[in-house]
Amino acid sequence: MEPPTACRGSPRSGEPPPADLSKITATLLTGSRSVPGSAAAVMGDAGQAVAWLAGHLLRNGSRLEAGDIILSGTLCAPTPISAGDRLVADLGELGRVVADVS
Repeated sequence: MEPPTACRGSPRSGEPPPADLSKITATLLTGSRSVPGSAAAVMGDAGQAVAWLAGHLLRNGSRLEAGDIILSGTLCAPTPISAGDRLVADLGELGRVVADVS
């Protein structure tokens, strides 16, 4: 799959995420489809998923470094997309991201 030709977002800077990351919800909109999602779908808690990763790396002689980017999982179920689709991921108070697929 080719990367999106345009991707823009409106993250909320300066405000910390909710203390309980499992409470973060999302809605993926593509065309007329709306796909709901929740951070609780990421091993029950995205923070626990990242803690598991850190422990796994440590047991295998590696570690997370400052500045590492970690994608802990997807909040919404995988959804088919096609060229020409516009994807809108709405993360509520955390902001939204828009991507046009070519």
